[in-house]
Amino acid sequence: MKTIILAVLMALSCHFLYAQTDEDLTMIKIAVLADDKNTVEQTMHLPENEKDIFWELYKQFKDEQEPLLDKQLKRFKAYKEHYDNFTDEDAHKMAVDGFELAKERIALREKYFKLMEEKLSSKTAARFFQVERQIQTLNEVRIMQEFPLIDDRK
Repeated sequence: MKTIILAVLMALSCHFLYAQTDEDLTMIKIAVLADDKNTVEQTMHLPENEKDIFWELYKQFKDEQEPLLDKQLKRFKAYKEHYDNFTDEDAHKMAVDGFELAKERIALREKYFKLMEEKLSSKTAARFFQVERQIQTLNEVRIMQEFPLIDDRK
């Protein structure tokens, strides 16, 4: 499973390096969302009696998760655009916004874990969130590789 997730996500890493425009970010978002679903399909091994319910909940989850991805990509673009003139105020806003985004992601995961656990087996719900968290972590690593550290010498 880890090999599948890593291979799919590494294929997208070059997109982040060249993202400059809103169109570039839209293409990254489309690619990430499509590859996320492919990875989930390959790793979940759902029993027949859970497939329809799972995929409906998955779609709802992804629909609610998409604005969070938009926020993350918007933050990425703003940081790259302002890197040379990054102020203390920019750094503060970036950190606080990052904390808020993390809280929103956790709240969404908790919401959908409860929904999945009510309608599916606990193992299926837990497995999905293991896979989803691995995908999210690898996506974040890829994005963070494109963020130079804040230069505190300026």
